[in-house]
Amino acid sequence: RTKEAKEYIETIWNIQDEFDLKIHTGDSFLDIIVNYYLYLAIKENIEFVVYGKLTEKMPFEMFDITTLMGNILQNAFEATIKADVPKIRVELIEHKEEIFIVVSNSVEKKVNTKTDFFITSKKDNKNHGFGLKNITATVKKYHGECYMESITENKEASFKISIAIPTAKAKENASIIAKLAKISAVSGLPLESALNIHTPQDIAAIITAVVSTNAKIGIHIFSP
Repeated sequence: RTKEAKEYIETIWNIQDEFDLKIHTGDSFLDIIVNYYLYLAIKENIEFVVYGKLTEKMPFEMFDITTLMGNILQNAFEATIKADVPKIRVELIEHKEEIFIVVSNSVEKKVNTKTDFFITSKKDNKNHGFGLKNITATVKKYHGECYMESITENKEASFKISIAIPTAKAKENASIIAKLAKISAVSGLPLESALNIHTPQDIAAIITAVVSTNAKIGIHIFSP
């Protein structure tokens, strides 16, 4: 699927001169993708709204964010265009050390999330889109989680996919904690205090103290 993914990415990035960046998400890569689908939605009279704005860049490489969001929005677009009231809603939420991306769209009928999410009416359904596997693989690559649900509100069926991805800060903290564990294993010094750390500065202070202690007793620590 790498070839198809690259071709899809080229399509989006080559056509960006044809539309204005009316939506600003806080991430330049995501801006291009979201505004591309806004451009398509306007052409098809589909309501397309985005709520929220990020305060930091998403922890994705360009290829991955395009594969993930392009696939989700493409399927949302194709599903909602058949609905009586076509609409797509994108929500961007930052909470502590996670970024939540929620995309919902109206559908023609309530779907079975286990079997119907990526079914297409196109004849070439074998090669259509990137598929659920690429979404889940991308989410897994960034240590995130993915949930899908089909709901009905006010007699209107809709589909929603929610993605939770750790922020760059969360990854930094996880890396530091991993190093703390290695230091503890080498020095034998208990690090229970690390359980209550809240910021990278707290963790750094503990590491400094432990390294200083180890230096005095002749223990050498090598970072990977």
